[in-house]
Amino acid sequence: MTLRTSTVVILLILVVGCAHVRVVRIPLASTGLFVEIQKMHAHAFLAEYDFKLHLVESGRRVASVDMTGDSGGLSRIDVFRLDADTWAFQDHARTFSVNVKDRTIKDAYSCKDVEGHAITECSFKVEGSRIGYVDFDKSKRWRYISGALEGE
Repeated sequence: MTLRTSTVVILLILVVGCAHVRVVRIPLASTGLFVEIQKMHAHAFLAEYDFKLHLVESGRRVASVDMTGDSGGLSRIDVFRLDADTWAFQDHARTFSVNVKDRTIKDAYSCKDVEGHAITECSFKVEGSRIGYVDFDKSKRWRYISGALEGE
């Protein structure tokens, strides 16, 4: 194999390895809106992931935000219902509120110190009803698990 061919093969492995995207789609009650959470490889060789949170209406993304990355075992995202118009999505360091009336996503709370460094233990408590979470199930599928299914 020539050096040129080897370089192309390595680049393809890097591009294809980083291109895998998993998407969890969560309907927001009877609003006709969905939240999509994307999990993408952030690194070709390490188990590091980037997350994006999208508010989707009629198949079109109307709001998006980057969530906190996962550099090892921190892929769980808790889902809360705060009121008739607002949901919250909490990862290991930040909480985002999704308002269906305004069609907005806001950084509701961030577990960072004054210098912007992530705090490993976030003690912020969301004031609302926890309705489920996004994580790996028993068969290692990354998906939304509603509160009613937690005992499965």
